[in-house]
Amino acid sequence: MLKLLKANLYRLKKSNIFYIFIGICFGSTVIYLLFLNLNNPELENISLEKLINNFIIMIGLFICIFVSLFVGREYSDGIIKNKIIPGHKRKNIYLSNLLTCIIASFLGEIIYIILVSLVGVSIFKLNGLEIFTTNFLFAILNTLLIIIAYTSIFNFIAMIIKEITVSEIISFFTFIIMFLLASSLSRNCLC
Repeated sequence: MLKLLKANLYRLKKSNIFYIFIGICFGSTVIYLLFLNLNNPELENISLEKLINNFIIMIGLFICIFVSLFVGREYSDGIIKNKIIPGHKRKNIYLSNLLTCIIASFLGEIIYIILVSLVGVSIFKLNGLEIFTTNFLFAILNTLLIIIAYTSIFNFIAMIIKEITVSEIISFFTFIIMFLLASSLSRNCLC
């Protein structure tokens, strides 16, 4: 398992898809903060926690695309055969892919949190933490658990479907269905 994880992390380090994913997370954060500043110049009633929770939708879409491309390359490049031939079990391959994608997704979220914290508080003068530290930490934990759930679902889809385009489409529609269900549930619960 550790050999598979090391190999995946090395592949992640050499992967252009990973750097594009990180660049998209960085760029979308900057664009989001700029649009936020343009639409609300005084930045009234905006707190750091709300901004951190707003990225869940975007990171879910980014994870959907990243995981399907990164894990799907194993089938198209024949890497999966190189993992199975030496006798690695499929569950170990799945877990190593899952852990690698979770690490990459956490890095994207950490980049967002750092940028929002630094740029948002220093330049845009956002309202700092309006809730207690424990609640803020629970919000961060909630975000990280949602990222793990996204990554698990999309990794599962990418592992059972051999073609990258088909797994990408199914992951995208799964993301849209989950988003619509979550928004309808939250609307019904808030009423």
